[in-house]
Amino acid sequence: MRKLILIVFLSMLFSVALAQPLITVQTSVQPSSSLSAGQEGLFNVIIANAGNAIAKNLNVTIYDSEINKYNLISLGDLGISSSQTATFKFNIPSNMSAGIYKTRLNVSYMWNDTLYSLERFIYVTVIPNIIFQVRDYTSTPEDFGIGDLVDIKLGIANVGSDAAKDVVITWAKNSSTFVPIGGNSLYMSEFEGKITRYIYIKLFVSKNIQPGVYPLDITITYKDSTGAQYTTNHVVGLKVSTKSKIDVSLDSFSPQFPVQGGKLEMSIRVTNLGPNDVESLAVRIEPPEKFRIVGSDEVYIGSLKSDDFDTAVFNFNTDRTVEPGTYKFLIQVKYRDFYNNEYTQNKTISLRIYSQTQVPVQVPTRGVYSFITPTNILIIVLIIIIILLYRKMSKKK
Repeated sequence: MRKLILIVFLSMLFSVALAQPLITVQTSVQPSSSLSAGQEGLFNVIIANAGNAIAKNLNVTIYDSEINKYNLISLGDLGISSSQTATFKFNIPSNMSAGIYKTRLNVSYMWNDTLYSLERFIYVTVIPNIIFQVRDYTSTPEDFGIGDLVDIKLGIANVGSDAAKDVVITWAKNSSTFVPIGGNSLYMSEFEGKITRYIYIKLFVSKNIQPGVYPLDITITYKDSTGAQYTTNHVVGLKVSTKSKIDVSLDSFSPQFPVQGGKLEMSIRVTNLGPNDVESLAVRIEPPEKFRIVGSDEVYIGSLKSDDFDTAVFNFNTDRTVEPGTYKFLIQVKYRDFYNNEYTQNKTISLRIYSQTQVPVQVPTRGVYSFITPTNILIIVLIIIIILLYRKMSKKK
């Protein structure tokens, strides 16, 4: 019996000896362990008790840190199989240099009238405050298409406060869409913070693509004040349009010498000089005053393929009171491109109107027409008379 009592007593004593807290500590940094000067962050400390005894008077302390002042959080007792979280806010000074900074963490608690403590280190990497952004661009021409040469003005901004060293900006490095003309990289020994610089690049747009929006890749490589090298990649979307080119010209007119009070027929030629077809092509004419349109003032052509042309014919009656001279006809062309965008193009065509007495008389001479006006006929008659008189006087001598 005594032996049994002794065994039970020893077992209880052994259990009491084994019963104690088992504290684990996990740390993390938000939003990241790599931050720039001037940024704010959080230290998260998770303390868990995996033992079989309560940890009393749990305290979490941050100290000996260049980015955080001494700070203590009391969490009270930590029960068996439970956990608690302590969160510390910190702010990296705006003038702090790049580097790795450590913060000392202490977790203390009481058990069995004894103070226990655990120490950990939290590391934060302060990266240079260099933030490159590619700003808006402008192009010349503003609307460019397949096979064009285009000049791009591109804004590069360092919105951070620190200067970047040995900056290399590269564009269209492996592009089959945009071919760089005159090089594809630019070197700057220093790029200060809080400024925007503009670079000018020239590109040739490939002929082997369809209209659309294509990426122009921009790579920026630079070093910080410590000599560490960084690379950032950026993309600018460039819109390659259909670049429609419609040429408008006077194809023909009839009669050859339009006169007051007569009829006039004009044929307007429209030529698609662009690399893509156009749709919904329509030609409208606006004549001068006293030119009356016979029929419609608009001719619908529809589709017109690249490198093709078509004509629009208009008929007029001219008023008898129209003064002889040169008159301007306004030609308006409307069409839609590959994106279904509508365009309007205006062109002015000039045409001379003659009086009845100004119309030349056509006389065929050896297959060539010489034009004889009444004035020219009078001159010819006078010359003939002079020649005859001269011959008559010569015979008398």
